[in-house]
Amino acid sequence: MECGELPEGPYFHTSLLDVFSTTKLFSHFCLAILAPWYYLGQVKAKLSNTNSVVAMVLGAVVFYGAIILAACEAALPNLGYVGLSVYFCFVGYGTGMRIEMRQLYGINGNIVEDLFTFLFLYPCASVQLHQQLVNTPLSNQNVGLVSIATIEGGSQSSDGNMQKSGNGEVNLAFDEPDREQVY
Repeated sequence: MECGELPEGPYFHTSLLDVFSTTKLFSHFCLAILAPWYYLGQVKAKLSNTNSVVAMVLGAVVFYGAIILAACEAALPNLGYVGLSVYFCFVGYGTGMRIEMRQLYGINGNIVEDLFTFLFLYPCASVQLHQQLVNTPLSNQNVGLVSIATIEGGSQSSDGNMQKSGNGEVNLAFDEPDREQVY
């Protein structure tokens, strides 16, 4: 592989700049500029099987808190730095969901790409994550981040994933899942 080339493999269903390709995606993009928490809340709810309202409220508080604190810089000096710190919390929230989505669907990429994507292109990234879940629903084949096999006795398995000790405790190691074999 040459320097700068991306490896072949699965990618997000929607590209970051696909938000400008159709009017529907562009309307999602316009909403995500002012309310990215709306799409991130829906994604978080589907990923963690929680209530989307709670995820949306938490995202909205952090996002608008950062804007309000930055706007209050004129009244209170250095408050903009606090707002920037709160914005980085929002970026971390979005980056975490993007990482989780990559792991869930086996999408190529890394944490640095995800961090800078949410830092500079949060509306595009929010719509992209939402479109990934809408266009590629979760299935049992996608959910399998940890392979688990039953092992009798006190020896380690041949692939090193799991070891059962004599007292009944099980130790798991998080390895890349075997995409062709479902346990």
